[in-house]
Amino acid sequence: MLFHNFSIHINSDCSLLVQFEEKPNLKLTEFIHSFIASIPQLNLKSYTESVAAYQSILLIFDPLNWNYQESIKQLEQCLSKFEPSKFFEPKIIKIPVCYDSRVAKDLTAFCEVKNISIKELIALHTKPSYRVEMLGFLPGFLYLFGLNEKISLPRKSVPDVKIPAGSVAIGGTQTGIYPIDSPGGWHIIGRTPISLFTPKQKPPAIANPLDFIQFEAISYDEYLNYVD
Repeated sequence: MLFHNFSIHINSDCSLLVQFEEKPNLKLTEFIHSFIASIPQLNLKSYTESVAAYQSILLIFDPLNWNYQESIKQLEQCLSKFEPSKFFEPKIIKIPVCYDSRVAKDLTAFCEVKNISIKELIALHTKPSYRVEMLGFLPGFLYLFGLNEKISLPRKSVPDVKIPAGSVAIGGTQTGIYPIDSPGGWHIIGRTPISLFTPKQKPPAIANPLDFIQFEAISYDEYLNYVD
C-alpha cells in the first residue's frame, strides 16, 4: 500500500520530519517501519538514524555534511514509490502482571471511576493481544494498541512525580508499561516483575514495533516470588 499524502519539514539543523496525513492504523505502522528498515539500501546522503512515531518519521543527519534540499528531494522520490515489504516476523511476548492495589496505586480508584470490579478489569485488560505501535517517552516504553474502550480513561490532570519501574498503566485509549522509575500521568492498574529494558542487551527493549504483548495475571504472592 502506498501513502502519497505526506509532507517533509525541516525539524532542526540536522533533522527532517516526515508527516503522514493518514490516521494511525496497522498499514501505516507497517509502512513506516518497513521504510526505516530499507533506508540503508536507499543511500540517503549523510543519514545517521531515525525515530518512528504513529504518523511520522524523524530522520537525523550529519549536520557537517548535509544538504537538506537534496535530502528532501531524495525522500520525496523514495517515499512516493515505496512499497513496504515484510521485514521481520512479529513475536508474541507474554508478560506477567500483578493486579493488586499493593503494587498498583490507582487500581481501586480506576475501577470505581469505570464502575467495574477488579476482576472485570483484569478480564478486559488481559484478553487482547496488544500490538506494539512504537517505543518512546522513556527507553523501552511500549505504546500498545488494542485496549478495550470500556477501560479507556483520560490521563491524569496532575502527573505523579514517581511511578515505579514495571508499572502497567492506562492513558486515554492506550496501555503501556513504565520500564524505569519515572514521572508519569497514566493510571497505574498493575505491575510486572520482569525487566523491560536492559541497556547491555541487543536489542535492549523486550519488544519491537509490530510485536504483540499478551498480559497474564499473577497473584501478589507470585509477584513476590518473581521479585525475590
